[in-house]
Amino acid sequence: MIKGRKKFKQFQIPIGEDHKKGVYSIILNNDIYIGSTNTSFRERFLQHINKNNPLKHTYDLLINGGIFNTLWIATDNEDERNIRKKENEYIEEYKNNPYWNVINFKDSYKIKYKNIKVKAKDYNSAIKVLQSNNIYYKK
Repeated sequence: MIKGRKKFKQFQIPIGEDHKKGVYSIILNNDIYIGSTNTSFRERFLQHINKNNPLKHTYDLLINGGIFNTLWIATDNEDERNIRKKENEYIEEYKNNPYWNVINFKDSYKIKYKNIKVKAKDYNSAIKVLQSNNIYYKK
């Protein structure tokens, strides 16, 4: 729970779910920002409400009475790829609804990949290490 929860009336995450990860919204009137967190809703809210937040539009929403709430709560074993995918689905859903003004700067998020090289003889072992650590990879 956020220390001083009463101070942050904008934070509408149910008690006990603030440490979870998933997709959230910040809503003020018809404006909506859709984001995701791979750490916790609490941590992400505190980043948005910080005066030094580089996403000034989300800070402004919250300071002017916007509500921070969940759209989807991920399971404990959900990886970033699936969380981002779900976030993109919500962005598209709200963009297609004429009631909402989606104020995300980016239409959706793409996961960035980097290449690594392993010796051919170690390839299968490397794949097993990635899989056992729930690390998404592209072949």
